[in-house]
This record gives sequence, C-alpha cells and structure tokens, in this order.
Amino acid sequence: MPVMVVLSLGIVATIRIDSLTQDFKASMEEVEVTLMSLAIATAASVDKQASKPSTTDFNALLNNVLPHGALRNGRRFYLLDQRGEILGRAALEPPTVQADNIATLLGDNQQLLVMGGEAGVLRIKSPDGEDVMATVRHLNNPLMSLAIIQPHRAALRNWYAKRTQDLLIFVAMLLLSLVLVYSFFAQSARAHEADAIYANAYRRQETALVHGRSGLWDWDLSQGSMIWSNSMSELLGYPVRGKNRDLLFSLDDLNGLIHPDDVDLHRLQETLLVTRKPQFDQQLRVRHANGNWIWLRLRGEVLNHQNGNRQLVGIATDVTEQHLLAEQTRMADIRLRDAIETTSEAFVLWDNQNRLVMCNTKYQQLHKLKPEDVRSGTSYDEIAAKSNPDIVSTITLPTPHDGDTFQTAARTYEAALAHSRWLQISERRTKDGGFVSVGTDITELKLNEQKLVENERRQTALIRDLSNSRQKLEIQAQQLVELAENYAYEKENAEAASSAKSEFLANISHELRTPLNAIIGFSEIMRTGVFGNLGSEKYLEYCDDIHESGNFLLAVINDILQMSKIEAGRLQLNFETVEINEIVRESMRVMGAEVMAKDLQLLVTATGPISFEADRRAMKQIMLNLLTNAVKFTPDGGTIEVKPKIGEYGLYLSIRDTGIGIPEDAINKLGTPFEQVQNQFTKDHKGSGLGLAITQSLVGMHGGHMQITSKEGVGTTVTVCLPLVQDLHDK
Repeated sequence: MPVMVVLSLGIVATIRIDSLTQDFKASMEEVEVTLMSLAIATAASVDKQASKPSTTDFNALLNNVLPHGALRNGRRFYLLDQRGEILGRAALEPPTVQADNIATLLGDNQQLLVMGGEAGVLRIKSPDGEDVMATVRHLNNPLMSLAIIQPHRAALRNWYAKRTQDLLIFVAMLLLSLVLVYSFFAQSARAHEADAIYANAYRRQETALVHGRSGLWDWDLSQGSMIWSNSMSELLGYPVRGKNRDLLFSLDDLNGLIHPDDVDLHRLQETLLVTRKPQFDQQLRVRHANGNWIWLRLRGEVLNHQNGNRQLVGIATDVTEQHLLAEQTRMADIRLRDAIETTSEAFVLWDNQNRLVMCNTKYQQLHKLKPEDVRSGTSYDEIAAKSNPDIVSTITLPTPHDGDTFQTAARTYEAALAHSRWLQISERRTKDGGFVSVGTDITELKLNEQKLVENERRQTALIRDLSNSRQKLEIQAQQLVELAENYAYEKENAEAASSAKSEFLANISHELRTPLNAIIGFSEIMRTGVFGNLGSEKYLEYCDDIHESGNFLLAVINDILQMSKIEAGRLQLNFETVEINEIVRESMRVMGAEVMAKDLQLLVTATGPISFEADRRAMKQIMLNLLTNAVKFTPDGGTIEVKPKIGEYGLYLSIRDTGIGIPEDAINKLGTPFEQVQNQFTKDHKGSGLGLAITQSLVGMHGGHMQITSKEGVGTTVTVCLPLVQDLHDK
C-alpha cells in the first residue's frame, strides 16, 4: 500500500506539474498579448494627443489615454524621450525605485530600447532585482517611446494563485496519504501483533494440549469432513504439517484409523444429524502411527449455523492409561477377592456408612448367612439380624456411632464356638472410616496352650525328679570314671594278650611247620614207594591219611600264620597293574581238579579286559578262598559262576554258587576268625574258619568291601568291590 500511495502521489504530482507548466505558458502568452495590445492602443492614443501643440503634461496625457483597467496588476506606463529620459508615467502604486531614466528600471537592455515593438515582450531582471515583464513601443514621433513594465508575479497572479491552490491540494493529499500510510502501518502492526498474539496463544494452546495428551478436532457434519489440530496429530504420532496448519480428513480416512469394534463414523454422523443432541461424549480406540491402539475420549458440542450447516467441535483426550488402570484395578480386585476367598480366616469389610463391601465364604459359614444375604451394600443391621453364629460365649459386636462409624477403633477378642472350637476376632479401622474384621481359628493354639500348661506341670515334676537324680548321676559319673580307668587297663592287657597271642601263634606255627614238612615228605616217599614196597595195603592207606592230615594241618597253620601277620600289621602289599581275567583263569586252573572231581560247572562271564591296581598274590588268594568255599559247599553237579565287571565305584567281582546256602542270622558272623556255620552238610567238611576272615581283611587292605547274600537251599553270592586306582598315600 505505501508503494501504491507514493506511486499515486507521483502520478498526481506529474500531472499537476505538467498542467501548471502548460498554464504557465498560456498565462505568459496571455500576458505578452495583453502588454502588446495595451502598448499598441496606448501608443496610438498618445500619438494623437501628442500632435497637439498644447500637450506638455505627459503624466496627465498618459492617464487620459490609458484604456480602462490598464493599470491593473501592477502595470506601469512610461513616456520616454530619445535618450530614455522619463517624460511621464502612470501607475496605481508608486514604484519602489524612483528613476528619471528608463535604464534605471530596465538596465542596459538595448534590445528593447533600440528595436522597440519588434523586440516584443521580454522578461527581464531590473537593476533592483525585481522580475518584470517589459515592452517598448516607438511612437510616430521619433523623439518619443512608450514603455510598459509589469511585475512578473503580478502579471501571473492568477497562475500563482492556482499554483498555490494546487500545491495546497497536493500537500493535503500528501498529508492524507501519510495519514493513510500511517494508518496502514498502524493497522499492519496491530495485525502482526494480533497474529503474534494468536500464534503465541495457538502455540501455548497446542503445548498445553500436547502435554495434556489432548487434541482439538472440528467435524463438519453437513460436509462429512473433520479437521485435526497439530496437537491431535502429535497425540496419534502422525507428522505435523506446519505451524498453525491443521489436517483435513474425510470420514473414510478416519474410519480406517478407528477400531472396527467401536463405532462407524458414517452411522454416528447420521445419528447426530437426526437426534440433534447438543452435547457429544464418546470413547473409542484409534490406531497410533506405530500400529498400537490408544483409547481416546471425544467430547464436544454441536453448533448450528444460520445456513443450516451443523458443526461438531470438541477435544480429544488420551485415556489409555485410565483404561489400563481400570483393567489393572479390576484384575487387582479379582485377585483380592480370590485371595480373601481362599484364606482360612473369616473376613468381612464394612464401609464408613456401615454397609457391606465384601466378605468370604468362611464369614458366611460362621454366621450361617445365605449368598443373597451378603450382597455388597447391605447394611450392618440387616446382616446382624440374619446372622446366627455358633458362638457359645457372649460376643459384643461393633455398634454404630451417630449412624456413621463404629464405637471401637480397634480391638481383638477370642470367642468360644460350639464343638470346643475357638476363634480369634481382630477388628481394625480403615483409613476411609470403614471397618475390617478377621476371624482366625485358634483351636489348635488353645489346645497347645492346654498342653503347655500340662507340660509345664510335668516339667516341674520332672525337674524335681532330675534334682533328686542329680546326686545319683554324680555317683554314677564317679563310678564311670573308675570303670573307664579299669577299661583302659584291661584294654592294654587285652592288646598285650592279643599281641602275645599273635606272636605265640606265629612261633608255634613256625615250630609246627618244621616237623609237618618232614611228616608230609616222608609220607609222600612212603606212598610213592621210592625205597620199596611197604608190604601191606593197610600201610599205604595209613600213609595216605598221614599225608592228607599233614597237608590239612599245614594249610591251617599257614592260615593262622597269615591271619596273625594281618592282625599284627606286618603284612605288606605290593600294588601293581593287574588284569582280573588273568587272576580268574589262574585260580580256575588251581581248582580244576576239585571241580572235575565233583562234576561242577564253572562259568566265567566277562565283558572284556579289566585292569586295576592291586597286589597280585593277595588277589589270587582272595579268588582261591572264594572259589574253595564255593566248590566245598556246592553239591555234585552244581554250578559256580564268576562275573567280573566295572561298576559305579570300581571293580565288582561276584562268585555265585548253587550250594547249600547260609542262614540269614549267620551271615553277619562270617568273616570273623575261626567262625564257621554249622549245619548237616558242613559237618563233613573240614576247615579252619579263617578263609573268609583273611579274604575280608585283604579286601579291606585294598580299600574295598565284601558283601554276602545267601538263601538256604538256593545258593550264595559273594561280591567283592575294589577301587580301580589305589591311593598309595593312605596305605
């Protein structure tokens, strides 16, 4: 607008300047014509009057011959002689400069003075600085001339007046334009300020809506379109179009964002147009830009326009958290009710108006109430009138105070019920003024209290008895000390006797082996007849008995000697890597003759080579002792099975036979030196009773153990468990 104003003023000024210029030229031409006309007319009149001989007063002459109005506008007339001297003059106002010669008024302007009328009208500057229009006309009398001088401003008085008027009009227009420009800038400033205020208010509004998880929407019900604010776009995660720019949606676009189970916008639009309800409140789910559903509450008001259009304007608030909180509250209420229902105590909760909030089945059973009697909101008086608890003793229930609260803030008491049952009831005030009561079955506690009282009585008696027995215990303690000393003494004597026994047995065994070797050798020579026949068959039979008895006695002496070494701790084992199957084969070869003599079946069940660390001689003796017992106590035609295998704890060596078996009460006695199981079968078998004892001792020295299982008439299984690797630091 300022440019248009300036441009308009420039055009007006240009037009006015051109108009003034044209008027100036026209006025100048008019002044020149007027001066020329006056000069010609006056010169002619002066020529007529000057021809009379009585004409000497040239001032009067001029005044008489001048046309009417010739002296207006400052025009001055002068009669000059040939030297330019002023002979007469005529003017309404005296000149500012009194001169006697025209040169004083016109200066050295020889053109006018010489050429006269041919020079026309000239604009010149007088010696006193005045701008004038002048013309000179020579008269018929060559000695005289007529000069007319008119001030330039006076000659163009009308033009100057018009110029001043135009200037005033232009200045007025300029001032008016300035006022308009000022008004425009002021209005523009106010508009910018208003825009800034609006933008600031819009920004604050959008900021408040965004932080308040809300947005504005404008639904044109007649056109079926909806406008979202930027805050609404940010609420749903959609890009914002720009500052103060809202989004325009069609109902089809919005239906694609709304959950199909909630509402259809087209049907809602029809409903709003038909019902014409002024208020609108709806909750629905809208798809967020990230794909999730969020709950929005739309609230607005229907606006009716004069043209018949209807517009629904409102605000949308994110209520997803409220829905989640409501769902969590509902689930918490369900879990609370389940927890209260599953508890073993009787539970009831009253609000601050003495109305029932909730109770569990235990409470109903205690007060013998039906489900319809304990509906939420039922007053305390109604439930108290219907309840019939199995309470033997009198129980003071909480009573209302001023119709609002209970008298007692908190209390705990015990109630005796029928069938010797007890209930502890605790009542407490809630923060909102309600009341909660919990009844716990304390029958067991009461019974325990009675037992504690009885136990305390018994304990008092027991303490009294213990006090009486204390002296006896002190006497017995003294006796135990004496017995311990005697035991230590007797133990030393027993150990000395055992050591003496072992040494004696070792010595006697050594002393007996020398003559036994001679007896066995001589009997062998006599049996074989090395030095000739003995003669009678009875002698040969006697030699066999002597030889057999000698070998038996030697075996017994060897067992006694070895057992003595073991008990004395003088038997040393040499550990090396041994293959068990090799030990089994060697032992079977040694026992082969006896096995064949009894027609026994000897089986070996082996999964493969098994190597372990052991003393070879001791392992062979263990194997021979076990096989000897199995062969000895297995009837003719029986079966003996040897089964070595690797187990969880090492090598397991099992010898199972189908022999006579061992009584169950005698199994624990086996392994004791000189212990034998006597039955009808074992009476015919000789033995020292040291075989299993030596075997068990050797197994123990290897860090293993031996287990015997047997059943009479079925057979016996002896299992030896040995470690695969020996810990030599412990040997």
